[in-house]
Amino acid sequence: FTLTITGPGDGCSLDLGALTGTTALTGTWAEGCDSTNRDGSYALFYSFSLAQETEATIDLTSNEDAYLFLLEGTGTDRTVEEESDDIESGNTDSQIVATLSAGAYTIEATTYDVATTGEFTLSIARSESGCSVDLGVLTGKVTLTGTWAEGCPSTNRDGSYARFYTFTLAEETDITIDLTSDEDPYLFLLQGTGTVGTVEEENDDIESGNTYSQIVTTLEAGNYTIEVTAYYAATTGEFTLEVSG
Repeated sequence: FTLTITGPGDGCSLDLGALTGTTALTGTWAEGCDSTNRDGSYALFYSFSLAQETEATIDLTSNEDAYLFLLEGTGTDRTVEEESDDIESGNTDSQIVATLSAGAYTIEATTYDVATTGEFTLSIARSESGCSVDLGVLTGKVTLTGTWAEGCPSTNRDGSYARFYTFTLAEETDITIDLTSDEDPYLFLLQGTGTVGTVEEENDDIESGNTYSQIVTTLEAGNYTIEVTAYYAATTGEFTLEVSG
């Protein structure tokens, strides 16, 4: 999903809640939102939480010279966990790649030069270890990338590998689930939380000649699990899962 912040009129801090998939935001540096860690610079702050250990990639890009801080906990004056000025020589964008424990964190998006105004883009991508991921309560659109590999067997296709994504709906919701890959993917929607729930819906190919998988359905409030797997046994490779409701 995409959130847009245009300056201090919207406040200097935003709580993103539980981080799921990839989050992309645009913002503007302006007077009235001061950096905590770079004297004289402007900043915006983004708090988020993780339910489990996660490898996170945070990218801050701008036509200006960006500077990125990752703080422990929620707030603008917390201890700095990681920081980044330039990705490399000649590239003034900033990037932090870190394995983070479950808990709360705050990103400070600021600039190297003082009193710099201008626009930026912040993206936060997460990848989880293990075979199952809890996405929490589903709101808006969630986009995730993953990899099929040995050690995560499919429940519903013998010999295939799988990843499982659990989510919660607070009310009856129209859901669209898209699974794309260079391989031949197969998609299951299971009732409840876990890898062995009753199959609610399944899909192999969207249409003849298109091996992507898609489920479009209306679901009651409750817990559901998506099984992302492949048509062929022992298939490895990458996939993209998009869930919107």
